[in-house]
Amino acid sequence: MGTSAIDSGAIDIFNITMQRINPTPMALPGRGMLGVDIGKYGMLFGGHLGYDVNNLTDARGVQAIDSTFQQYRTTNMSEAVRNSMVSKVGKYAVLAGGWARISGSLTPINRVEVYDDTLQKVTSPESLRIGRYNGGGANIGLYAVFAGGQAASAVSNQVDAYDSALQRITALTLGAARSDVRGISTRDYAIFAGGNGLSGDYVDAYSETLERRTLTANHRLWTGQSYPNGGEIGDYIIIGGSDRNTGGHIVTVYNRALQRQSIRLYLIEARGLMGTAVAGNAFLIFFGGYNSSDSQTVLTLGRILDVFDAQLNHKASQ
Repeated sequence: MGTSAIDSGAIDIFNITMQRINPTPMALPGRGMLGVDIGKYGMLFGGHLGYDVNNLTDARGVQAIDSTFQQYRTTNMSEAVRNSMVSKVGKYAVLAGGWARISGSLTPINRVEVYDDTLQKVTSPESLRIGRYNGGGANIGLYAVFAGGQAASAVSNQVDAYDSALQRITALTLGAARSDVRGISTRDYAIFAGGNGLSGDYVDAYSETLERRTLTANHRLWTGQSYPNGGEIGDYIIIGGSDRNTGGHIVTVYNRALQRQSIRLYLIEARGLMGTAVAGNAFLIFFGGYNSSDSQTVLTLGRILDVFDAQLNHKASQ
């Protein structure tokens, strides 16, 4: 699952042969939705209309789609939020943090909202230790992990994990505080890659026991990247993209041991804030995206697909 790039309710679904299927548009269109699969559903959280950062219209909505493309609405989130983090653990989809309008101001929140695999909203667990947004969420084993982000007064290095009983567990902080980071779930690690500023090439990986591994300089991303994304395909982990021109098209490849490979791959267009999905363990798809250097290109970038197979072959469409 990923994020929507434009204010549209359109859905594009691809099967394992990369044929596109076009189901009915979603009932609630929006930009910046967060998605996660849980049970037989793909769930979509939030989404806002327009480019105004103050616009939280419909940002409380929760939608789902099943394998027959039937769509569902369920209980709204408690508050309209943007730039939250999403993950899953056991039978639960977990949405954490974000920013909300409180007393007229956009404020980082620490609220955690949970939905089960029947789309029922359940009692919220203990909140994040601090309110933060623009962090990353990922799953590893029995944990949903949330890392980094922007807090009220500073960029955060905090990491909170929730187990399958929804108990909050404190994990080691990131190797460097940063926001604009993305979480990537793999078989062996919950990975938090990229970010803003001088730490934008950092990669932190958390094992099934929540041990942290911060990659050394010769194994970090090829360049600093804000809002990258990625996934695992075959024996490789692929991470790339940035919402700024610098490094926005570069893709870094790792093996399962998190050793950076010498090959460099490239997206067809420089962009970040992409969604990713794996089709039948055969293809890793980067879709949509945004480049902050030219907001007028969002309608074009939002339609792009970059597809990598398990042999690192690359195809793209616009």
